[in-house]
Amino acid sequence: MITGPVSGQATDTAYTADYPQDLRVFGYLGSSYLLLQGGKTSYTPNYPLTPGIGIAIKNTIINIRGGYGIFPLKNSQDYGRSRTLDLQLHSYWKKLIFDLSFQRYKGFYNGKKEEVITRYPDMAALQVAAVGTYVFNGKKFSTRAAFEQSEKQLRSAGSFMIGGGLYYYRLGNLSETFNSPEHSFDIFQVGAHAGYGYSWVMSPHWLLSASGAIGANIGNKPNQLKELHLKVYPSASGRFAISYHSDSWALGLSSFVGSKTVTPLQTDLITITSITSQLTYVKYLNSPFVRKIVARHKRRKQVPSGADLPEAYTSR
Repeated sequence: MITGPVSGQATDTAYTADYPQDLRVFGYLGSSYLLLQGGKTSYTPNYPLTPGIGIAIKNTIINIRGGYGIFPLKNSQDYGRSRTLDLQLHSYWKKLIFDLSFQRYKGFYNGKKEEVITRYPDMAALQVAAVGTYVFNGKKFSTRAAFEQSEKQLRSAGSFMIGGGLYYYRLGNLSETFNSPEHSFDIFQVGAHAGYGYSWVMSPHWLLSASGAIGANIGNKPNQLKELHLKVYPSASGRFAISYHSDSWALGLSSFVGSKTVTPLQTDLITITSITSQLTYVKYLNSPFVRKIVARHKRRKQVPSGADLPEAYTSR
């Protein structure tokens, strides 16, 4: 996961504040996977636990983190093995959120340990998504404080949000599980969503945040799109986070869930749900070397005093 906040945007200092330190170093432990649902049946990959580390420099675009899945969370003999490639980028600006993802999974199972577990080693799913969201009250409601601990939320605040996205899905080896004559298919979708987010400052150190959105996508299979045959598919997403902030460190637990209806196949309606959870520890530090980089960056952004600049220049 890579995040890249952008500096120099207007904010309400009565509601949000920056950390005085120049450098953030963090470690995290997380998981991410795609859940397939057809009717009342769910199919889950045996996804790995992913530890990672990262570093961010204040007031710059340098904010990078990366992790690697080390082992599956469940016994491979019972639940099978899954081949995964999960790349995600979540970028939180003052009034914008960008989510980019490439998630490819092969090997799913159905059932619980106390039940009969059926493995589907050839079932495959691919989701590629590019989503943007506008936060109307970004000057008071800080998504950075909630989901990446790079700011402080001083007072409770919320905001309406609206956005849109582009999506591509490819599902393979479905004939043995879904009521469909098709072995595999591709789906292209474009859609819009709207929702609301709120951060509750429970105390000077504790923050609880949640947001949700619903929307609709239009699209179809490539051969149907050529004939302008479009279908409408509902969508829903949500984010949740709880964090503890101190002057020198922070600890946060966050989760993102995005659910999209892919296509109706005769009697089955297939839904793909992306689920990501992460526990993050952040340490705030000062470094003379980093301070020089920040100072140089600020000098480049300086403009002549008294200049009549449009708001778009001073608040990106």
